[in-house]
Amino acid sequence: MLAPVQAQWKYVCHSESAQPHITQLLCVHLFPATTLDPKSAATFCMLEYFQMLSFESKVSAWEFYDTIAFLTDNTGTCVLKDRYAILLQMICEWCFVIQMKCCGQGHHPGGIQATEASACAILCPACPHPSRNLPVGWKNSPLEFQYFYAIFLAIDANF
Repeated sequence: MLAPVQAQWKYVCHSESAQPHITQLLCVHLFPATTLDPKSAATFCMLEYFQMLSFESKVSAWEFYDTIAFLTDNTGTCVLKDRYAILLQMICEWCFVIQMKCCGQGHHPGGIQATEASACAILCPACPHPSRNLPVGWKNSPLEFQYFYAIFLAIDANF
């Protein structure tokens, strides 16, 4: 799942008309560790698997990495190259790319740099928003019912 690029990168096209190596990696569902001359890559499946495990069972990146290392060689006779920092970098970049995709900013004409500060924010469905979750005429409600339409803010986000 996490391997040196040379191990899986056997059929890279080196002609002048070929796409960049990173694009070729992404086309075969390998996420490169760096954008400049990648030496390591992870499969999309592995990154999705880690993301789901971290959401559901709160597995840390170290526990996940350690498990992959044990699956690779559980005897302890072979010293594996430490790729934990590379995995952390790929996970961070992967989460950012997925966030941009989910917020509809993945194909922004100006690129990710043109994304505005609040473009990825999600509106709270419990907070009152006129014309979204407030009834027509909510401003004219009787005084004893106006608290229905007030926003209550707390420091710990419990309302």
